[in-house]
Parts: sequence; structure tokens; C-alpha cells
Amino acid sequence: MINKRPIVVITLLTFLLLVLVPMISYYLFSGIVVYEDLKVFNWEGVSGLTNIIMTIVTIVLLIGIWQAKESQEETKNARIQATNASDAEVLRWAMDEMTQRKNHIRLVTDAYKSELENILIPLGFKGEQKTHKYKKRIFKPSYSDQDRISFLKEISESKKKEFYSKVEGIDGNDWSQDIKDALHKEVSIIMQRMGYMALFGLISKQHFINLWGPIFLASWYSIEWYIKDERKSLNENLDSEDSEKNLSAEKFIDKFGPRGNNRDYKGAFFRIHLETFIKECEAKLPLELVNNERLKFGRPLLKI
Repeated sequence: MINKRPIVVITLLTFLLLVLVPMISYYLFSGIVVYEDLKVFNWEGVSGLTNIIMTIVTIVLLIGIWQAKESQEETKNARIQATNASDAEVLRWAMDEMTQRKNHIRLVTDAYKSELENILIPLGFKGEQKTHKYKKRIFKPSYSDQDRISFLKEISESKKKEFYSKVEGIDGNDWSQDIKDALHKEVSIIMQRMGYMALFGLISKQHFINLWGPIFLASWYSIEWYIKDERKSLNENLDSEDSEKNLSAEKFIDKFGPRGNNRDYKGAFFRIHLETFIKECEAKLPLELVNNERLKFGRPLLKI
């Protein structure tokens, strides 16, 4: 709401200027003419009258400038508050959407962790088996994340190389149809949409990364094999290192943004917004957190 006090002040000063100044002028002009000689003027009186008028006009102008500045600040603050309220509402909606997919995400990531355990056990992995509250789940990792991370840190480089090579061969063929449906219909699709909205500022990117970045990383590492399979079936480019094809996050945002031109883009397109958002998460989350997630899901460590 705009402050009414400066408007009242301007109104009063205007009243003074239009009503009182003529009265003051009358009394001043009575001393302007010297009665002994009507042709001789008292210029000090004229100067005094001019000073009074100019002072009042100056005050009115200064108050007008101040009022304009106050109005501009209040309008700016109101706009910022409205924008923040709108952003908060959209962010709450996005959080609700992600919360509804937590069980689907857990289903997919658990299935992937079970695949990792099947690869690690022949390499000598042993850990304390967990007891699971939910017995009906077909795929549930038997060991804790910390057990797998500790084992990966301790094994030799040759075994790490063998492990990472086998991880690239995970294809989810043994996964149940429920897990595959959750992967395709709930996890990859909703995360593609959320990734797109965050990339292009439709929701707050940094807030979304702070809140959901680790879950996005976990989901991406669990379904990357599926994304690559789909791209291969669609005959799309898989080389994410080719700057002329699959772009870095910054170049992708510039190219696919409102002012970009993506007509000459030749890279992969299936779930590309999700992959680009993952690059942003990896770049903007703490490196230790990112590497912890990568170790959980059988990925080599990122380096600065």
C-alpha cells in the first residue's frame, strides 16, 4: 500500500501556494510602492516575494521527487513479494510431485543396488546383511550403502576396473514389470519434466537442487542404462563428450532457452533435459556429496 502522508503534505503546500501566497503578496506589494513617489519601486520587496515563491515551489518539487522514489520502492517490493510468493507456490507443487514419487524412486534404486551387490559378491564383497521391514519387495539390497562404499574404497584398482566394466552391462532384464513401469512412467518422465522446469527457471533451480539434487543423482545413476538403451533404439547419439552433439549444461540452456536456436542440434534428445539437469546437480552440489552418491551406485569418483 502506498504511503498517503506525502500526498497530504503536497496538498497542503499546494493550498499554501494558491491561497496564502496571494495574501502575502498583497501585503508585500503594499510596501513595494513608495508613497512619496509612485514611480519608485522597492525592489527588496520584489526579491523577498520571489524568494518565498521559489522556496515553496522547491519544497513541493523535492517532496514530489521523494514521493516518486517511495512509490517506486514500494512497487518494487510488492513485485518482489508477489514473485517470491509465486515461486514458493510452484516450488511447493514441485515438492509435492516429487514426494508422491518417493516410493517409485526407492523401488528403482533398490533394484539397481541389488544388481550392484550381485556384481560385488564374486569380487569378495562381504557385509552384514540387513533385515527388511518390507518383505514383499522383489529387489531389496541385502547390505548397507556404507558396506558397499567401504568395499569399493578398499579393493585393488584391477578389481575396481572389473567392477565398473560390469556395471556398464546392467540392463534390468530381470527386473519385474512393476519396477520397469515405475522406472518409465513415474521416475524418468516426472524427473524429465522437473529437470526441464528447473533448468529454464520455471521453478527455482538452486532451491530445487538443494532439496532434491541427491535424489535426482540416485535416480539418474539407477536408470542411466535405460536412457542409453532407449536412445540406441531411437538411433540417437550416445557420445555425451562430443561438444557438437550432446552439450554441456550451460551451452544446452543457451541453445534451448527462449533466445536460443536449436535447429542444428544433433545430439541425443530422449530425456536430455534430465541428463542436463543432472550435470547441473553434479556441478553445484558439494563434491563430497556427489561422490558419495556416485559410490553408492557404482560410479567412479568425480574430480575437480
